[in-house]
Amino acid sequence: MKRARTQSDRGGFTLTEATVAIIFIGLGMAGMLTSLSSGTRATESSYKLTRAGLLIREIREHTFAIPFDDLLTQTYSECIDGNGDAMDFEDQSHWSQTITVSRRLNNDLETVDTADSSNVKYVQANILYDGQSILQAGWLVTGEVAP
Repeated sequence: MKRARTQSDRGGFTLTEATVAIIFIGLGMAGMLTSLSSGTRATESSYKLTRAGLLIREIREHTFAIPFDDLLTQTYSECIDGNGDAMDFEDQSHWSQTITVSRRLNNDLETVDTADSSNVKYVQANILYDGQSILQAGWLVTGEVAP
């Protein structure tokens, strides 16, 4: 005598099992996509910091190469290298370099020389990406000492 087939004898997955499997797979995929997007943001941030560090070094070299009296506050919308030449790189149009120059007293480097008579200048460089500051640095530049 043949036994009648019941629902459980058929094999395969039930609708509930398939739904649970889809939920687990979906959660795993969502976690992977979140991880991927945060990794992309971290890579972009590190790229900007690395590029800004290079641009700071270039503008610093430029400030040491030009005559002391020509060292003035200015903004370079086209980034320059240590020789003062325009740099050419892929996303250059997003970047700019700003330097702010102030004279400092010879015997007190923290105090601004309002008489503009000292031979020490403090240069502050700011590297911007689409107008947003990415990196700042400052250094002293000295001119010739009068006898």
